[in-house]
Amino acid sequence: MRKELKTILKSIQILVDEKLNKLIPEDKNKLTEAIRYSLFSGGKRLRPMLVIETAKLLGAKNEDVITSACAIEMLHTYSLIHDDLPAMDNDDLRRGVPTSHKKFDEETAILAGDSLLAMAFEVLSSDLKTIDAEKRCKMILSLSKAGGYKGMCLGQSMDLAYEKSGKLKSGIEAEKINKLKTGALFRACVEIGCVLGNADDKERVALINFAENFGQAFQLRDDLEDDEIDSDNIKMIKDKIKDLIKNCTNNLTVFDESKTECFRELSRFCLNY
Repeated sequence: MRKELKTILKSIQILVDEKLNKLIPEDKNKLTEAIRYSLFSGGKRLRPMLVIETAKLLGAKNEDVITSACAIEMLHTYSLIHDDLPAMDNDDLRRGVPTSHKKFDEETAILAGDSLLAMAFEVLSSDLKTIDAEKRCKMILSLSKAGGYKGMCLGQSMDLAYEKSGKLKSGIEAEKINKLKTGALFRACVEIGCVLGNADDKERVALINFAENFGQAFQLRDDLEDDEIDSDNIKMIKDKIKDLIKNCTNNLTVFDESKTECFRELSRFCLNY
């Protein structure tokens, strides 16, 4: 990861972590400990960054932007906790430390995930100070669609089916799963940022197209690193990533180039595999 992108991520991580700490303060009960354990286990805060940078690009920069970004991170962390469970991916480690169900127990991990999912919508509906009801509803709708049965849940279901079958995904199959499992939440990030920044139709379409192409490239890059692509399809996937990043860059032409460096840095990151 390039130095410039690391610097941006680090500054946003500090802002988001400070706000998360206020939204879910320390409390001496097992459930809160489990929630905070997963929330503060070293995530890069890439998705909150997309919310914040989208809003910033459109001229919005206030406490409600940070709070909205925290809602995204809550839903993202919920999905990681549940994906790691024995009934799902059955992972022992996440970001180099024991997963929630290993650190605590399975029932606590389930409840921690459930709590974060509910909290994400609580934050968008009650913790914003300058956003009117109509805009809040738009943001809640974007997040619920991303996390629901036509988004992340469907993508995880399809992915688990491949794992059970023992078959490697083809390029087309991986693309479809990634669009649901990963891309849906990236899209929600920029949709929420567009609401916060009062994007016009042209800006909104450009940023959503960026997010969808970036989400695909980001996950395909991860699949290559994790050897989850059939060897016969590796070249095709690498070419696909290059095309997706080209699409990302083309969509940014709607904006002043000097204001889109963060988005361009993200695109370049996906080409490092």
